[in-house]
Amino acid sequence: MAVIKIINVDGIDAKFIRNIRKINGDSGEKICNELGINLTYLYSVETGEKRLSEDLLNKIVSFYNVNYNKDINVYNEAYDLTIKLYESFVFKNKELSAKYEKEFYEKEELFANSRGFIFNDLMIAIINLLRDKTLTKMKLDESKKYLSLYDSNIACIYGVIYGFGKGIYKNLNDSGQMIYDIFEKIPVQGLLPCVKGMFYYQLGRISYEEKRFIDALKFYNEAICALQQIYCMERVNQANIHIANTLQYMRQYNDAEDLYYKMLEEARKYNYNKRICMCLNNLSYLYLIQNKYDKCIEFVYKAKKAGSVQHDLNYYLAYCTYKTKSKEEARSLVFKLLQDEDHRYTARMMKLIQGFINDNTGKIDRYFSLIKNDIIQLNDALEMKLLYEMVISYYMDKNDSKCIELCKDYFALEKS
Repeated sequence: MAVIKIINVDGIDAKFIRNIRKINGDSGEKICNELGINLTYLYSVETGEKRLSEDLLNKIVSFYNVNYNKDINVYNEAYDLTIKLYESFVFKNKELSAKYEKEFYEKEELFANSRGFIFNDLMIAIINLLRDKTLTKMKLDESKKYLSLYDSNIACIYGVIYGFGKGIYKNLNDSGQMIYDIFEKIPVQGLLPCVKGMFYYQLGRISYEEKRFIDALKFYNEAICALQQIYCMERVNQANIHIANTLQYMRQYNDAEDLYYKMLEEARKYNYNKRICMCLNNLSYLYLIQNKYDKCIEFVYKAKKAGSVQHDLNYYLAYCTYKTKSKEEARSLVFKLLQDEDHRYTARMMKLIQGFINDNTGKIDRYFSLIKNDIIQLNDALEMKLLYEMVISYYMDKNDSKCIELCKDYFALEKS
């Protein structure tokens, strides 16, 4: 598919002269005094309020002794390489990623002194996404100033990398708003399938976190349609798992279970190891919230055998063992699991379970309060429901007044 590249020559050139001035640490006053330029005019050019003349461009690049390459072919080459780096990330093709990374660093200086310079920071962000999150975030911040100069494909690529690099879950307000701003301003017609697919996937993740589940399902399905066009099947599998997560949160448990099993079978067929672990982790949780303790234990062990390192599996296992085995067996298991547990939330859940095992109501009340505050921060209604059900189950037939108090809170939670 041919990509029509939209290039704002004046805007790019204006950004270039501002960048080169900033890189050299020169104030506007200094460069104006040196070249006999009006300061107000320079600033209005740099901000795009006035058109940059060829004469001013030549004066500034000559002053800094820069060979600024205005050849459109160099711009196109940088543009195409950005697409290739992104596609190799989407397809998880390490061989192509290494090839395009090498090509970028061989041409980085050429691009830096051409109109293709606007892509350099974004390419470095893509290259380092899975190896250096700090550098990725820094380069995303630096390339943000070129967002208005990107066409729809590059702007949406920026949004995808921003979502992964900045984190949807930890920085929902920042990442979500950035991606929605792109969605609202950028026409999606003509997007490359790999761009549209992953961009809509990010929109689905944001909608899910904001508890707009119908929107999440819509975006995930749009993503799947686009990704199927290019047979990017691992990403299709990934999006389907997120659909199952959404159905689970909507308490459509049977539909979620069926989809998890379908994606698990597919992931095993094609050796999508990360997706195998995701399905097994999520099935463990699905059985836990339905009080299917033996099934939960079965899938926790399957997940661990598959290589899952998800911390929460330990508290799933601890609670289900408490519900199905002797107190001695549960006590021994929780003690063992806590020895190596460095994840605060999981450790607190297991200490709550220790309280159940030892009938230590002081410990139960303490960790119930701490975990409840953690879940409020996570904004996870399903986890809050599970927490209340665990504690209510403990107090049932032990303390009627406590149980009634918790049930009132629980039913208020259900209504909200």
